[in-house]
Amino acid sequence: MLRIKRPLMVVAVALILFFVLYDYVNSPKDSVYIGKTIVLTGRVAGIKKYDVPFGERKFKLQIKDGPKELPAFFVKIKESRLLKVCNIQRGDSEEYLKQIEKRLYGSLIKCIGQLENFEIPANPGQFNSKAYYNNEGFYGILNAKEFSIKEKPSVFSPDTCLHRLNLAISEKYQKILGSKDAGSLSAMVLGDKSNLNEEIKELYQENSISHLLAISGLHISLVGGAVYLFLKKMKISFNFPLIWAGIILVLYGAFTGFSVSTTRAVIMMCVFFFSFLIGKSYDLQSSLAFAAILIMLINHRAIYQSGFQLSFLAVIGIFYIMPELMYIFKIQNINKKGANKAIYIFFSSVVCSVSITIATLPVILINFYELSLTGIILNIIVIPLMSIVVITGLIGGFVALLTEIAGSFILGISYYILNFYTFLCKICDNLVSLRLIIGKPEKWQVILYYTVVMAVIYILSKKRRAERIEELKCIGCRKLNLSKRIIITVWFIGFGFFILAFKNDKFSLNMLDIGQGDCFVVNDGNGNIYISDCGSTTIDEVGKKRLLPFLKSKGWNRVDTIFVSHMDKDHVNGVNDLLKCPEIAIGRVVISESYKSGRLNCGELEELKALAYKRKVNIFYMKKGD
Repeated sequence: MLRIKRPLMVVAVALILFFVLYDYVNSPKDSVYIGKTIVLTGRVAGIKKYDVPFGERKFKLQIKDGPKELPAFFVKIKESRLLKVCNIQRGDSEEYLKQIEKRLYGSLIKCIGQLENFEIPANPGQFNSKAYYNNEGFYGILNAKEFSIKEKPSVFSPDTCLHRLNLAISEKYQKILGSKDAGSLSAMVLGDKSNLNEEIKELYQENSISHLLAISGLHISLVGGAVYLFLKKMKISFNFPLIWAGIILVLYGAFTGFSVSTTRAVIMMCVFFFSFLIGKSYDLQSSLAFAAILIMLINHRAIYQSGFQLSFLAVIGIFYIMPELMYIFKIQNINKKGANKAIYIFFSSVVCSVSITIATLPVILINFYELSLTGIILNIIVIPLMSIVVITGLIGGFVALLTEIAGSFILGISYYILNFYTFLCKICDNLVSLRLIIGKPEKWQVILYYTVVMAVIYILSKKRRAERIEELKCIGCRKLNLSKRIIITVWFIGFGFFILAFKNDKFSLNMLDIGQGDCFVVNDGNGNIYISDCGSTTIDEVGKKRLLPFLKSKGWNRVDTIFVSHMDKDHVNGVNDLLKCPEIAIGRVVISESYKSGRLNCGELEELKALAYKRKVNIFYMKKGD
């Protein structure tokens, strides 16, 4: 009779395949209410402000517990209308925004308006808002014309109490650290990304450490472990610390919003504690599978979220790939005493970072189109320091609620570490050659890549076990040729990388949708990329937000020539945006000779010249007949 060693893993994989097949056959359909004016009610579960290019600021309210047909949706509402309903005066500072959040979070609201769909990408490489929010369980955006509060939140509601505590600590961060560092610390410790600075977000993303801006398994392990050790030191019974550590972990998950990675880590840590309670050994693979099953049962579309994929693949990389690389490169043979311990920790960290990169590379490329080699080394430095950031951030936040002086002292540690992170990112940001723009891989490339990786890891693990058995049988036996295995392993990793990077270049003419303006991108089929104009009067930073993602998604890291027909904003401001992006090399810019005399000087032309000079990009002037 066939005996399955880890049935939960089989169930998890079977569920993933079932849901993928189910969604392929029954592709999700848009709500029948899209485009119609309807009345909706629900509870406010999040508030986000956003500025529009024209007109007044708007707010986007995240609504849950809605009607059966639309259990979760967003409400888009003008600032003036929202302030009127909340009876709040708009101030010069951003303090009034916190008052809105306090007043609205957890409230049952009623709104009337037209239900709109989420934005779909108009160009390759553009962020897919519709897929992102549908996978999180949201079904549309109600553009509210009328809005009212039907029921205020209960003061004693656990959800409301945890949110207000989160908000209170966030306010202390803002007061003590300033908006830039407070936004980063709130994202890392509280799970609140609403005040995250865009510059910091981009720096972390470009250097492959954006995972720090989300509650991860490291946070959960630290919190759970710290609570358990603290209670254990109090000489309480064995079971009590384990039970309370699990309860506090669940509360911390609710406190930070229970993202997919947080949910995964909380479940796995609670299973770990439970295994101690019942006196059984902890099996990481089964625990990981159990977490995946629970998350899928709550919302099966979570499997399409990058957070789900990166979180689970990172753990798989650590458990399956890292031991093989440690053995191949003989890291485990390093003497762990004295100064050698630091060497062992360093090389182990490098192998761990490489293992996670190998496991998650396709997901990284699907979402970000590039790989930062500096991120592999950068993670070795920043991840150990994260334990200090999390501990000082949490303790400092709670202490600051009682006394700001003591809280400021503790949070000062977080402040200096966060600034150290920024300093490192800015150094690495200048190493443009170490950021590889590979492009978005096709599905067949992803499947083939993982097939190769799994086959190599399986063969290596079999060889490693066989060698261990031989060593036990005969201590003096000749060891297998490790150098040959290193060469084969590196070759296969390189082959897997080639699979993902392979592009079948052919001639293409692309007209990008950039709002009011125009932009043409031509690939001549020989690796030469030409751009004709790029500008928009309706989309801010159009070169950065539309043209750059398009080029990256195609794997194009160099533009041979940019032609600019004339200097109107809807033809040139995107070109200027692209000149500010050092990761894309630009050969030359060609403009009309009529701009050479200086008679037609304008702000856009002066900016173009200044940026081209800074990037050492030659400007050519073209006339009739050239």
